[in-house]
Amino acid sequence: MDIEKFVNSFPECEKVKKEDIRPILTNVLSNAKNYHDIFENIMEEIGKLYPRNDSSEEYRKERYNYLYGSGYDENWNYINPLGDWINTIQDEYIYENGKAHNILEAVDIAAKKWVELIFGFHIQDNGALGESHGGGFPACAFGTILKDKSLERLEDKEKISDKTYELIKEFYLNNRDKSLSVDYGPCKNLHDILVSAGVNEKETSNICPWKTMISIDKRDNSVAYHTYGRVDYI
Repeated sequence: MDIEKFVNSFPECEKVKKEDIRPILTNVLSNAKNYHDIFENIMEEIGKLYPRNDSSEEYRKERYNYLYGSGYDENWNYINPLGDWINTIQDEYIYENGKAHNILEAVDIAAKKWVELIFGFHIQDNGALGESHGGGFPACAFGTILKDKSLERLEDKEKISDKTYELIKEFYLNNRDKSLSVDYGPCKNLHDILVSAGVNEKETSNICPWKTMISIDKRDNSVAYHTYGRVDYI
């Protein structure tokens, strides 16, 4: 990528100058594994150059407006020069490196991940285990037992999981702007898919993983796998 082109177009301000951004861009682009890394890492580094060392309302507003944008133009578009600048870098990264997957590959990955999480062995965890929450282990253990018992009651788990896989693929193909998710219980779309595949409607919450969302990014067809406080691209 032409780093100098982006250095020259960088929307500098009093706290962050063009000369500051060259080493940041060089490091971020050399280590980026996908286009998502670019936004997160650039914002992290620029945030360090624009530190929270002033508690005044004026300074907080100035810092926020620069990092995240503010207001609307006459066409009701959000004004965010820094975000727009990063978007151009992301677009070029995708252009030069290609998309993560084609759409058929992406829906296959998403569907297989759901089937693995729902019908395979999966410890139920809402994040409490990682935080050593006092009641976390008993709750997660009880949830895992409920999941296993519900799976045992399925009359033909293989047939149901195969049907679920096909229905989830169909959902993602026809709903590129939507995700499937679970927040202790499945979203309506996922619930309906499982019931259509042959799962008793009273069992869908038991067999689904807690705190999970899977979406397909329309920009590069990457598959975002969200769990409690974490996102991975698969």
